[in-house]
Amino acid sequence: MQNGQPPFDIPSIEQLIGGQASPDRQESQSQPSTRASQILSKHHDALMARKGVTMIGEGLDARGQPAIVVGVKNAKDLAGLPHQVDGVPIITQVTGTIKAQ
Repeated sequence: MQNGQPPFDIPSIEQLIGGQASPDRQESQSQPSTRASQILSKHHDALMARKGVTMIGEGLDARGQPAIVVGVKNAKDLAGLPHQVDGVPIITQVTGTIKAQ
């Protein structure tokens, strides 16, 4: 710490909630595409109806491309989930049970 400042940049609230990113980080940050949003809207109910699915959202795959994120209760629930929907890849995560608080 120099002059009471941490040795790293602390993001602003705007950066954390998707507002304007700092110029050096702007290039690496992408928002999920409108197409992914449309595909997610179209298939949301069918995906949520599958056994063990706890959540669905938008995200980016390992290459930074738009994807649909599907969370499931346990690894057994991954069986039978599609790897893509209408050309948009699906990323799966084992989340466990999600409870609203």
